[in-house]
Amino acid sequence: MGKKATKNVLVRGVAIVAVLQVVEQLTGLLSQTLLAAWFGASAMTDAYLVGLTVVSLVTLWISHPIARVIVPMFRYDLTREGEHVAWENASVLLNNLTLLFLAVVAVGWIAAPALVGLVGMGFDAETAAVATSVTRILLFGVVFTGAGLFLTQILLTQYRYVLPGSTGIVTNLIAAGGLVLLGSRFGILGVAVAIVAGNVAQLLMQLPVVWRNRHSYRWRIDFRHPGMKELRELSIPVFITAGSVEIDRITDRLFASLLSAGSLSALAFARLLARFPEKMLLHPFQKVTFPHFTTLVAEDDFRALSRQLFQYVRLLIYITIPAAVGMILLDDLIVRTVFKRGAFDDHAVRLTAQALALYAIGIPAAFVGRALTNTFISLKDTRTPMRLSIQRIVVKIVLSAALLPGLGHAGIALAESLSHVVRTALLFVYLPERVRGDELRGTLASFARTVGAATLMGGAVWFLRDASEGRIADVLQLSCLIPLGVGVYLLIGWLSRQSEVEWIGRSLVALTRK
Repeated sequence: MGKKATKNVLVRGVAIVAVLQVVEQLTGLLSQTLLAAWFGASAMTDAYLVGLTVVSLVTLWISHPIARVIVPMFRYDLTREGEHVAWENASVLLNNLTLLFLAVVAVGWIAAPALVGLVGMGFDAETAAVATSVTRILLFGVVFTGAGLFLTQILLTQYRYVLPGSTGIVTNLIAAGGLVLLGSRFGILGVAVAIVAGNVAQLLMQLPVVWRNRHSYRWRIDFRHPGMKELRELSIPVFITAGSVEIDRITDRLFASLLSAGSLSALAFARLLARFPEKMLLHPFQKVTFPHFTTLVAEDDFRALSRQLFQYVRLLIYITIPAAVGMILLDDLIVRTVFKRGAFDDHAVRLTAQALALYAIGIPAAFVGRALTNTFISLKDTRTPMRLSIQRIVVKIVLSAALLPGLGHAGIALAESLSHVVRTALLFVYLPERVRGDELRGTLASFARTVGAATLMGGAVWFLRDASEGRIADVLQLSCLIPLGVGVYLLIGWLSRQSEVEWIGRSLVALTRK
């Protein structure tokens, strides 16, 4: 595949995955809406959510290493050894991992009552029993989720985006349909069965890729296979990194518990809003660029890697800085529009808006940090991101303790943002010279231009908001200010001939072409 063709494939891939990501989020929201409508805020819903929490933690420890490690391992074999060897090695790994997943399910089945007791401490005997049953049912989905994710990563390395991007949509739709069909007859246990059915469908959709490569597939278990040793060495730091994410959440809860009632909820709601750009924007970029950058590393084409990586970084900066500015300027308006109803009063709006504005500060650094983290993993270096993730948690804890007395819950949000800034700066420092190349100066210049354009956009949004304040409903005001802000920002970029605007235009055109 030529360089121009590869570039077009990547542009189209990001556009396709972004659209599919939006549809996946909407279908996921449909499932949650049906769950709320069917069972409401009841003890059965609590039991389901606790079971889902337990299984989600188990799935996190399985999916995180697979999503990070399988791509470079398969891509290196594919580039250097050929497709036949790559599939031979991948098949043994998949067989071994499936057996391990079954072992996890068996252990989880036995430990389910204890795990439910830890997560749902206040449950009565009946609710705890239901939560245990839900957990045991959902655990079966771990096998299908893990194997499906393995095949998803392989498909992404082959520049195939529609099928991997569609599996989540199909899973959500089956779960929603199963909820309606089974929920009325079997209650909350039927919902759990519907979720597992969606997990099964996710794997079945991708099995044709195994069939097409059946001649290279090896149906054997071999825990002494060299790939298992490499998988273990690369995965251990990823496991630790995943654990640091949980420590991050626990420290937030500990600090927030020292504050007035509602502080923890405000942080949770604000974090949910602040992570929306990550789901809509960052995930599509990661799914497409990570396998491609791994290919460039496997081919020892570090000049192309440096150029394309920093183009990617500049694009992320161009997208996220105005998003952060918009969240800061429209924080209370966004919170009121999304959450203000029922018991969510003006006090809750104020607390959540304060946290949202300070979480928004760290969005650009968090995006760029994840892009650089994937680059290290493409180099088969999982230890550097692990060390810097641990350092970030330490920085955040220190800053949270220092900022808490003066800023309250907002200090926790600010500490989160500043810790991401520190970590991303260190990732740039530790980035190997062969990858960094001569691109840093151009990236800093692009950053300055982006900040200037975002400042002008922010001024326009602030003026328009002030002029329309109190004259129209919040939802209408927000619906007008966001597209106006985007239009002003893109116009400034077009007039100043920023290359990122051209990339965005190409991605929109790519959606309409084969």
